[in-house]
Amino acid sequence: MANDKFKFDSTRTDTSALGTYHISTDLQNYETARSNFFQLIVENLDDLLYPEYSYSDNNLTDASYVTGKSKKKLMGQDVLRLSINKAFVPHFSMTPIEVRRGNSVVKFADTPTWDGNKTLEFQDFVGLETKSVLMAWQALAYDVMTDTQGRAARYQVGVDGSNQPIYRPGYKKDCTLVEYTPDFQPIRYWKLIGCWISAIQESDFDVTNGGNGGRQITVTFEYDRAEMHINDFAPEGEE
Repeated sequence: MANDKFKFDSTRTDTSALGTYHISTDLQNYETARSNFFQLIVENLDDLLYPEYSYSDNNLTDASYVTGKSKKKLMGQDVLRLSINKAFVPHFSMTPIEVRRGNSVVKFADTPTWDGNKTLEFQDFVGLETKSVLMAWQALAYDVMTDTQGRAARYQVGVDGSNQPIYRPGYKKDCTLVEYTPDFQPIRYWKLIGCWISAIQESDFDVTNGGNGGRQITVTFEYDRAEMHINDFAPEGEE
């Protein structure tokens, strides 16, 4: 018969695999992934200025910085790592190139496009100054106080009173999105290259709300590409 290959072969597959009983006998392989065990780590977020200051100012003090300068302040990386609620999983898509002849079409792969313009959600913690850190990162791309755009990489903007160079950080950062098991063993991670903030949105102030759930900050996130890594976490000899 032409469809014999679709018949169930009990010699190759246990019929119990059609149900769930087999899962309880092989828990190691069937531990399900969770969506709420992850971390987002943003690199080089130290020494960010509060949005009302500019890197070209000559009177900057430790109090001018929202992250890094004072030992009492958390690193920007830690603020965002502790504040994030939701993160997207990076993927790319490829538009097909269609070659038509007669009544048929053959498709080939065109260049990939990463799914940018994605969003991240953060809890607005007052003590951590989550909003200030996010706005300070965004201000590296556009400084409202001076009406100037920044550059993707770090560059010199002047010298201080001791004739030492003053640098403005670039707005593009590399990030790492890590997925964990429920006991916080890393499963895989994505290296996101060239990340920056294109927009920040947050919930409205509302005297009738009562503060249910606290205030959320939604960030529109751009990146150039993402590299997924798995074997970095494999025990030696199991790659």
